[in-house]
Amino acid sequence: MLSPLLFVLCCLHLPEKPAAQESKLFQAKEAFIAGLDSLEIPEFEYDYRHYFNSIPGVTALEQQRHFFLRQRHLLDALNTAVPDAQLLDLKQMKWECAHQLARLRLEETWVKSGRNIPSEGLHSLPDHREWYQYFIRKFTSLSLSPEEIFSFGTSEVARIKYEIGLINYQSDTVRYIRDKDALMHAFQQVDSLVRQTLPRLLEAGSLPEVYAMECPDANPATPPGAYLNRNSNSYGKDVFQYNFYDHKFPAGDLEWLYMHEAIPGHHLQSSFRQDDPLQRRLIYPGNFEGWACYVEYFGDSLGLYNHAESRLGKLNWDLVRSARVVLDAGIHFYGWDQQHALEYWRQHVPGHDHIAEREISRVTNWCGQALAYKVGADYLFRLSRRWLQAHPDKTLRDFHTWFLRTGNRPLTILSDQY
Repeated sequence: MLSPLLFVLCCLHLPEKPAAQESKLFQAKEAFIAGLDSLEIPEFEYDYRHYFNSIPGVTALEQQRHFFLRQRHLLDALNTAVPDAQLLDLKQMKWECAHQLARLRLEETWVKSGRNIPSEGLHSLPDHREWYQYFIRKFTSLSLSPEEIFSFGTSEVARIKYEIGLINYQSDTVRYIRDKDALMHAFQQVDSLVRQTLPRLLEAGSLPEVYAMECPDANPATPPGAYLNRNSNSYGKDVFQYNFYDHKFPAGDLEWLYMHEAIPGHHLQSSFRQDDPLQRRLIYPGNFEGWACYVEYFGDSLGLYNHAESRLGKLNWDLVRSARVVLDAGIHFYGWDQQHALEYWRQHVPGHDHIAEREISRVTNWCGQALAYKVGADYLFRLSRRWLQAHPDKTLRDFHTWFLRTGNRPLTILSDQY
């Protein structure tokens, strides 16, 4: 028979029941979210200048640091023997603690050194490498070096230029759709086809409607399109907007833009989104922009890209996105000025001089944001290969369904979640 003391000691070392572990994790999650809401943490900013302006003083930063250090300690003590969804929550909170603590180290140094906001990118900051790595991680949720970003971008530019050269398209001019009714009808046709063929790509079930809509007040700086969830707009419905500035729309952009903004891109992913306070509170552009960019490569599987015009339209915008990756690292890490950036653009993105100023300004002001598309998509391709190797009885269709069901997460925590 065990002595009373030995019995107590043995009980202390008995593994917790799963329900108790889940309860502790639920409490930790509630405390984490409450802390995020109570601390003076600025909203997610795309423009780096707005971000720097929103950084609070040293006292508030110290409060944030103490919170994330305490949360990291509490989360490290939790047992990981919980269901997959809860385990993703745990990994997400741990990732956030590390990410936020890295941010705070940079911000505290910046505040104490005089709060100097660079005007033409991060390169003028004395610790610009560390700052740029933070912005890479902020927008991609991956730990990549500036050199890796630049190398990836240049290799993608070369690859896509080669693929463009393989398309036998006998026209040097862009064909525009100038009749808005005809454009709306074309979008409806694409929508109908993709809804029929989507089961080839993933298991989606019934999808809510999404409505094509002209971008209001479009101007030369307006991007090709945008998706607006019904919960974040005043229209009361899910819409994807297209740029009809000057009463014209490039015909070759119709299919890839629909795929990116609607189905199987942002609209589809939004329909999978879970009503979870942790996922609502945090933003990971590499996840949602990466997915929307990734699915554009599957147009053939959905019955699209049947004409050289649409394939060329997809590749031309892929080239724009790839060049933006190079420019992002060039401006913020290597210190390229606007003239250097413009010369690179003109050399590698022919036929798009009319958007050069817009895209260079965007990359300069939105440090890291342009990385979310291509870097996120590339990660999903690599993740899919590893996932299929780990599940030889599964298909790419299964991977896509699995990824969408994981929700709004940092990409890097998905690498061992299977």
